[in-house]
Amino acid sequence: MRKRNISFLICFVVCSVFCNAQSLYDFENQEYYFLAYYDDLKSPPFRFSFYNGIFYMDIPELDNDKIENGKLIRGNIQGRYTIKSENGFIYLLAAGKKFLVLYNDELVCVLIDSQNNDAFFGLNKNSKYVYVGEKVSPFIGIMGKSFWEHDIKVSSFLTETIRGKIIKYDGTYGKYAFELTKPWIEGVDGYGIGEWIEVKPVGHVCGIMFFNGYIDPNRPDLYYANSRIKEVIVTSKQYSWTFSIEDIPGPQILPLPDSFNDVLRFTIKDVYKGTKYSDTCLAGIYFLRIRGQ
Repeated sequence: MRKRNISFLICFVVCSVFCNAQSLYDFENQEYYFLAYYDDLKSPPFRFSFYNGIFYMDIPELDNDKIENGKLIRGNIQGRYTIKSENGFIYLLAAGKKFLVLYNDELVCVLIDSQNNDAFFGLNKNSKYVYVGEKVSPFIGIMGKSFWEHDIKVSSFLTETIRGKIIKYDGTYGKYAFELTKPWIEGVDGYGIGEWIEVKPVGHVCGIMFFNGYIDPNRPDLYYANSRIKEVIVTSKQYSWTFSIEDIPGPQILPLPDSFNDVLRFTIKDVYKGTKYSDTCLAGIYFLRIRGQ
């Protein structure tokens, strides 16, 4: 009888350990780096990690004008974390903060601060990718000067007025270069089949980080309320691809030929219909580079 009890106990412990290991999210027990976006992140590389129930994150200075004693303000947060699900979205609670977590297996993890919508992109330290290019915009301002750096065109876009403020969902960023909460929303009647957004990467790239739908950490219901892209045609001067897009808010990687540097047009071919709105939304297009490009 005692032997049977011991055997049962061993099986229970083994099963418990296995189940707990299986219940881990893919982004846990991983370390992510964000290199080369924001001027103050180039050396050393800033990072965030999830190890043994502890969350650690370097805090980059999102506003380059905030300087004390000649240095950009930096900091970090560290503490135990918990994970919760709301409306099908995953949230991280740590050090008094709440982050929406968007991830792709073990390759990419993005945290969006629910308080101010700041988005922190991370590439797994074992990833072949080492650089995430900023969101496209008609121009970039540096040290008070504006110059045309990106090229972006859209076939149409939605404009609406919220609390007296006119908002143009034209695919460009609003507050800063890695914003994910201001999508491109096509502006025609119906589901926007045939509408397109055209962007040009800066430099040579080898992949696309594609975020579907309308993403808002404080309004997760807007993702399914609006329509999302189900199939997209991506064309350049030399190439044409048709990609099937999953109905998830997390990052999806679309491969490109190595050292690609040409204008890309993303045309809506099919959609997942929204439960409330026909407007089709695309949260963001970002480009990836590998080492040496």
